[in-house]
Amino acid sequence: MDLVRLGGFPGLGRFWFWERESGMAVDVLDASGGDGFWVRCVAGFRLVSQSEEGRELWTRNLSKMSRYLRDSFTGFRLSVDFADSVSGDITGIEEEAEGLAGRSEELLSRKSELEASLSSLERSMSLQGSGSLDEVVEGRYKRIKQELEDLDEELDRVVSRLEFLKQLKGEWESKGYAVSVCFSVSNGFERTTETQFKSVVSRQLQDLKNRCDRSIKQKLQGEKFRLKFTELDTPHQLLQHFYTPLVHPEEDIDHHDLAGMLELYMAFADKDLEIDGLVREQAKAGAARSVNAVLQHLRKTGSADVSSVENTGPLIGNVSGTDMTFGVDLAEQPHFYVVGSTGSGKTYTKRVLLENCLVMEYNIVSITPRDFQAVSAFQKFDSEGTGLVGDYYLPGDELLLDEPDNFTEFFKGASFVSLKSLSPADRQNFVHDLFDSAADIGQTDTPVFVFLDEAHLFSDGESAESIQEAVRETRKFGVHIVLVTQSPMDFNRKYKHIRQNTVGNFFLQGEYWDYAQSYLENEKNIIGLNQGEAWFTGRGFSSIKLDIRKPLSRVEEVTRSTLQELDLLYQSENVNSELLTQHSDGEVFEKDGSNSLSDEQREVVEAIKDYIRRKDQLPSKNKVIECSPYGSSRTNRILSELQEESVLKTEEQERYGNTATVFRIDL
Repeated sequence: MDLVRLGGFPGLGRFWFWERESGMAVDVLDASGGDGFWVRCVAGFRLVSQSEEGRELWTRNLSKMSRYLRDSFTGFRLSVDFADSVSGDITGIEEEAEGLAGRSEELLSRKSELEASLSSLERSMSLQGSGSLDEVVEGRYKRIKQELEDLDEELDRVVSRLEFLKQLKGEWESKGYAVSVCFSVSNGFERTTETQFKSVVSRQLQDLKNRCDRSIKQKLQGEKFRLKFTELDTPHQLLQHFYTPLVHPEEDIDHHDLAGMLELYMAFADKDLEIDGLVREQAKAGAARSVNAVLQHLRKTGSADVSSVENTGPLIGNVSGTDMTFGVDLAEQPHFYVVGSTGSGKTYTKRVLLENCLVMEYNIVSITPRDFQAVSAFQKFDSEGTGLVGDYYLPGDELLLDEPDNFTEFFKGASFVSLKSLSPADRQNFVHDLFDSAADIGQTDTPVFVFLDEAHLFSDGESAESIQEAVRETRKFGVHIVLVTQSPMDFNRKYKHIRQNTVGNFFLQGEYWDYAQSYLENEKNIIGLNQGEAWFTGRGFSSIKLDIRKPLSRVEEVTRSTLQELDLLYQSENVNSELLTQHSDGEVFEKDGSNSLSDEQREVVEAIKDYIRRKDQLPSKNKVIECSPYGSSRTNRILSELQEESVLKTEEQERYGNTATVFRIDL
């Protein structure tokens, strides 16, 4: 038996046993108080990069894997290491670039040959010869010309791809980090003598190999864990796992050994990698999840006290069965699902999240398609004054606010929208237009949250397309989508990007295991929940069971008579009583007294005056356009002219908790 000594400590020797292209470590411990040794064998593995979906999967399953391996083997060790930069070796960029460079050389060589042949043929075709010979030469000439065109097209693709890889490498180097997640398992120490050493080690090696084949290679790659890994097949890799994290490798490390050590690492980006305005690699929380797996392992083994839970934001609830509070800044996750059956507590959970967004002074839009629940939280409905301040919309109805001409108005402050008065077709159009507008917002200084109840009603057609586009495009600009539904699977495979980008989940009682199984361990986790209980999962978090707190604002459905009261409150909202100052003869003049307005300017000014008389408040631009006799483009032009001539001035006013820009006639 050939064992290579790796080193060790006083009284402990560590050796490496080679078997074909892999190996295992053999620990030899001097026996105290007599002759002989204690021996054990150690096998090492590392998790490897997969597709985008695969990487998300293994980071979710790390804690579950560590619990399983700890229970299955006498010895288990999990290590997580980080490097603050990413090389082309880890991402595979250099390997691909080398292949493309080789292909480029082949193409250039072939192109040179074809050009020489083409030149020869051109000389032949210039000579006088038989017609049949000319046809043969001409046919060959055309084939070579076509092949040259094809070569040029492929060369263009190769050069373009190489340029892309160069930019991508730069993005990785500036925004990437590397994570190495390794684990080792061992059988127990067994005492032996020098004469029995070889047979005992051989048996231990075979026993550990069999157990690894059964408990690791079959189980971990099976349906329960679906992890992808490979063996630590060099001594350097195993020693790195045991002792020496690679952060800045020394220059004198052999290049072959360094390459083997770098193989342990997987590339992640802490910011989106963007080339030509498109996201080529999304930011991932691999580091956070890896550390979380270690903490979970320490907590289970009693090696550390990890009793704290997340409290980076307003209170969401308590950890189920405890007094520990849980709160998270929702803007830390891209998008959310709130999932559960009727009566599970979805509405209360959504309202808690909505309240927390307002506490953080985020902009919100809350949409309910078929009831008045969105407008039930108006502050003056609540005797304790804990209602929600904002704009309340009831499109298609004579009560409350109608939808604005520009949907971006919804994303300023707090907007509560009920679509109950619209037809099903108009609801679809409304959701389509609103999410289209959300996708076009661009970068925002303040996060925007869009809450959509009964999202399953919009799981197909143009509205689903616009939701998917918003989910894909807005997360990098600070716009977050919260979909409230009975099952995320209502959106079919055509809209898979909705599920792929919506990584924050509040799972309430329901039957949607086909989706939740990627996040939770057992279907009973959701079927057995009581009302108001939820599992929270998110990027960088292990699943945690919560008792959702009670909302502070009114959640109950409101009647139409109550909405009429709300409409009266809107109409009688107290504004500046000196809204309109007119000349004694009722005409509008410039400050020097000359009457110089055009007819169309006069008509717009009269429309503003009429609005002020009827509404007892100054109009916003959208309201001026609504009451103007002209279209929006022409009215905008007239408003600009009136401002330039100092007939109109703008000012900021508070409207239902939001800041609005309004027009005042300045005489």
